[in-house]
Amino acid sequence: MLLRPGNAGSNTVTDHISVLADALAQIPGSSSAKLLVRVDGAGAPTACTNTSSSSPPRRRTVRFTTGWTITALDEQAIARLPEAAWETSLNQDGSVQEGYFVAELSGVSEREGWSKGLRLIVRRVKPSRRHLANLTDFEKKTGFKYSIVATTSAG
Repeated sequence: MLLRPGNAGSNTVTDHISVLADALAQIPGSSSAKLLVRVDGAGAPTACTNTSSSSPPRRRTVRFTTGWTITALDEQAIARLPEAAWETSLNQDGSVQEGYFVAELSGVSEREGWSKGLRLIVRRVKPSRRHLANLTDFEKKTGFKYSIVATTSAG
């Protein structure tokens, strides 16, 4: 937690990096060689920019994963994906997740200032009844609900 003045801007990268650096400093060195930091959309700028100011120990590897609300820019990138780019999604146990598909969006959709090596993975699924009222025009046209995850993890 970082206490700030009442007039401070919300979700600033500087604040997120400061909180992350403080959190990493509290982890004992022996248990912090490989860390995965998972943040919601508000933390996307932090996860996807250079966080060298957090000064991790040399033996520490910090990876990030985050999602966010899809934008028109994201939808344009998704529209450029060929159908052959989509693969059936897998569950955590490696079994096929029927009706769910994933594709690599890296190289198709780039963000200025985001870390090199950042992977963008898009998932599509037929929308459930509860999603129907909130679909974008693009999602209505394609018949799929989309979500994107950015990660610095190799896989």
